[in-house]
Amino acid sequence: ENNPEEAALYYSKGLKAAVRSDEEKKGLMYELALAYEASGRDEDAYILYDVENQIWEIGTAGISRRMQYTPRVGYRLIGFTNKRTGRDWLGEGSGSSAEFRMVLNGQAITGASADLILRGFNTRRYANNSIELIVSLAQENFVAHLHYVIFPKTSVIEQWAAVENTSRAVLPNLTALDSFSVALRPSAENLILSWVQGLDSTAEIQRKTEPLPS
Repeated sequence: ENNPEEAALYYSKGLKAAVRSDEEKKGLMYELALAYEASGRDEDAYILYDVENQIWEIGTAGISRRMQYTPRVGYRLIGFTNKRTGRDWLGEGSGSSAEFRMVLNGQAITGASADLILRGFNTRRYANNSIELIVSLAQENFVAHLHYVIFPKTSVIEQWAAVENTSRAVLPNLTALDSFSVALRPSAENLILSWVQGLDSTAEIQRKTEPLPS
């Protein structure tokens, strides 16, 4: 109780143990969520976990993003809300594969793949009070680690995906890896997409702003 950050680390390590029943994993996830909520309840950025429905919510006072894992259904984006206006930007039917898509040996694997298994999740807090959520999903030969970082007092969420090869062979022909693809609801207002590419400060194009297609 006195050190929620230490408790969160303890429960995170427990989730990584190889021999765990589904009930044990759910219990550890619940305790991890409580510990993390206790460690961050005074900050604007937050991560919440609904253990019964396996729903994560990340956000600030300005934005909310909700993702759900359902066995034999997959991992989906179910809400993307501007909390200041109350508008949910998620278009109808757009969340089924929005969180993860890869093409492996010519086969498309998405968040909606029924054979993806939830390995667990972890959280980290950084010196600038940003918070990272990492959700891990597994298939037979790999684990996909989905990263989200929410920055306090902003509506900014950074997101990326990493694939860990858990087999003894090389993953064949990984030709695509996408961490975010979503259809937005129609808007009467002009929408502007701002994006940043690359990590090389000498690159000619570091930031670009362009109108979204209607």
